[in-house]
Amino acid sequence: MNNAQSIANKSIFGEYKNPEDRVTAALLQIFKIGGPELISYVFEDIDIDLEAEVNTQVGKKRSRPDGELKANYHLFIESKIQPWTVGKEHNIEQFRNHQALLSDGYTKLLYITIEDTCPTEIQPTPQIFWTNWKTIVSKLTKYEPVFNKDVIGFLVDQFALFIENVVTSKYDGTTDDNRVAIVGGRFAEEIALNYRFYACQPNRSFRPSKYLAFYFDKRIAHVFEIQEDPIHVNSLQDVIGKLGGYQLGQLDEGPRTFIKLGNEVQIEKEVQHDSSTPFVRRQRYTTIDRIKAAHSTDDL
Repeated sequence: MNNAQSIANKSIFGEYKNPEDRVTAALLQIFKIGGPELISYVFEDIDIDLEAEVNTQVGKKRSRPDGELKANYHLFIESKIQPWTVGKEHNIEQFRNHQALLSDGYTKLLYITIEDTCPTEIQPTPQIFWTNWKTIVSKLTKYEPVFNKDVIGFLVDQFALFIENVVTSKYDGTTDDNRVAIVGGRFAEEIALNYRFYACQPNRSFRPSKYLAFYFDKRIAHVFEIQEDPIHVNSLQDVIGKLGGYQLGQLDEGPRTFIKLGNEVQIEKEVQHDSSTPFVRRQRYTTIDRIKAAHSTDDL
């Protein structure tokens, strides 16, 4: 193995200019730390051996898959972070070149794309598999490791945020007019219900959103219109007129990111979160239509 290609020598989010290579390297770093147990869990529908070697950017004649898992089998990984139709002719030619790698019974090829369904040209076989980034992130966030729990939890959180920023935010169907930012609401939910504002740590950035929802006690039950864009304040004293009677003594003073909220948006049922792992640690995004139609956070 070329030592320069070893995943151990690569930073989790760096060293590659191509975004597809960066997201693949990040995923493989998590596999490297999580080991065979995590790999088997994420790819449970593929016959995974318990000993695996993990590499990035594997050159094979005319074909250069983005990643490789190797044991008594080969699993080549090709990542796509744009719609398949973008550069379709190149993608089809690349797929045909990758197929040439499957000359023996233990070599397999996995495509990870952003589509909800497998592109027709990929044609899954016993050696060719497909999944999407949404499924990968969902599987990772539901994983409960026995070892390295804190490390893997941190990496998975960062990976989910990375995929949201680099991949799904561009093609998730959200717009400035339908986007819902979902934040943790342990204390903030009650404040929003009574005083119609949200305050969090200073200089926190949000994607432009029309709504703010609160995740608390394994459910999303309250969604509000955002009345004014987020602003940075040195103290809540700076926005005293917008606090709706809130007593500042109830909250430590200091710099804040402040969002003024408007009317609550009625949803027919609470959106339940069934996993034991938190649904949101910082913020996530969805659309107002998905919130209204969802039965569980898997629908978001």
